[in-house]
Amino acid sequence: MLAHEVLIPSRFLCLIGHFITIVMIFQTRSENVASTLAGGVTDPDYSSSDKSCLAALILSLIGIVIQFAGLVGGFTMFQSFINFININVNFVATVLLCFFITDVWGYTGLWWIFGFLNAPFAFLELMIIIIRIARLNSE
Repeated sequence: MLAHEVLIPSRFLCLIGHFITIVMIFQTRSENVASTLAGGVTDPDYSSSDKSCLAALILSLIGIVIQFAGLVGGFTMFQSFINFININVNFVATVLLCFFITDVWGYTGLWWIFGFLNAPFAFLELMIIIIRIARLNSE
C-alpha cells in the first residue's frame, strides 16, 4: 500500500472533522462568549465579543476552504509531507475545538487555535496553490 493511499483519505477525513467542529461552534458561540466575560455583562461588551468570536469562526472557515481547495484541486494531493502535516494539524485542531465546545472555553481560545493551527497552514496551502498556478501559466 502506497503512502498516498492512506494519507489522502486521512487528510480528507481530518479536514471534514475540523469543518464540522467549526460549524458546531456556531451553536455554542453565545455560551463561549458569555464564559469569557465577567459577571456584569453589558450589551456593548457582549456584542463586540460576539463579533470577535464570529470573525474567528469565519476566518477559520476560510482557512478550511483554502485547505480543501488545495486538496480537491490536486495542488497538494500527492505531496506526502504536506498531507502528513495537514492531517496532524487538523486532528489537533479538531480535538482542541471539541474541548472548546464541551468545556465551554472562552472565545479567545478560538483565536489561539486559529492563529497556531489554521492560519499558518491555510497560508502555506494558498502559497502552494499560487505557485502551482503560476508554474502552469508560465509553461
